[in-house]
Amino acid sequence: MKRKLIFGLILVLVIGAVGFALNLVGNPSQPVSKFLQAAKADTAVSINDRGGYIEIIPNTLQTAATKGIIFYPGGLVTAESYIYPWTQVSKLTNVPVYIAKMPLNLAILNVNAADKIIADNPQIKSWIMSGHSLGGAMLSEYLKAGRNLPKIKALIFQAAFPNDDFLKTNSNLQILSLIGTKDGKITTLKSKEEAKKLPTQAIQTEITGMNHAQFGAYGKQSGDLSASISNEDAWAEWTTIVAKFIDMIK
Repeated sequence: MKRKLIFGLILVLVIGAVGFALNLVGNPSQPVSKFLQAAKADTAVSINDRGGYIEIIPNTLQTAATKGIIFYPGGLVTAESYIYPWTQVSKLTNVPVYIAKMPLNLAILNVNAADKIIADNPQIKSWIMSGHSLGGAMLSEYLKAGRNLPKIKALIFQAAFPNDDFLKTNSNLQILSLIGTKDGKITTLKSKEEAKKLPTQAIQTEITGMNHAQFGAYGKQSGDLSASISNEDAWAEWTTIVAKFIDMIK
C-alpha cells in the first residue's frame, strides 16, 4: 500500500510538471498589439514573413544590402514580439534584420536557424548575430560547428551570455553584451559570473532601469523585476547603443 501511495504521488507530480510545461509552451509571450501595429504601419520599412523568419527591410536601401542582422528570440517568446524594437534599429542603421522563428518558440530546438537566412541572402557578406535570453545563449552554440563563421563578424548578447568559454578563444569577433539593471532573470552576481565567459574585447554595457522583458515588446514577464524606465525610453537607449555598434561592423 505504501509503495502504491508513493508511486501515485510521483505520478501526480510528473503529470503536473508535464501539464505545466505544456501550458508554458502553448502560451508563449505575444507582442503588445499597439507596438506591432505601429511597426507594420511604418512606411520606412517593409516587414515580410518568409516562413522560417521575419524580414525587416529599410525602404531607404538604394542597393542590395551587404550587411545584415540575424536575431534569435528569447525562450517562449514569439518572433513577432521583437518586430517593433528591431524596426527602430533597422531604420537607424539602414541594415535589414531577420528574426528567426523557433519551433515551440525555443531557440534550443533550432540552433542552426541562421543557416536558412544566410543561404536566402547571399548578397550579404557581413552578418551580425544577436539573441535575447535563451536565444542569446544559442549564439556560441551555432558558431561551435564553424557554420558560416567567416561571414559572422559580430555578436550582440541581450540579457544573455554564452553557455561556455568557447568565444574566449575567438578574437576575431566583435561582441556587445547588454543587460538592464532591473533584470529579474539575471542577478548582478550571476551577471558578473557569466560575463567571465566573454572574451576581453567584448563591450559590456548596462542600461539603467531596463528589465528583462524590455528587450522585446511583449509586456511583463513572470519572475522579472519592474522596470524603472518606460518602454520607449528603454528602447531609445537600446537602439542608440546597438546602432553605434552595428555601424562599426564592416
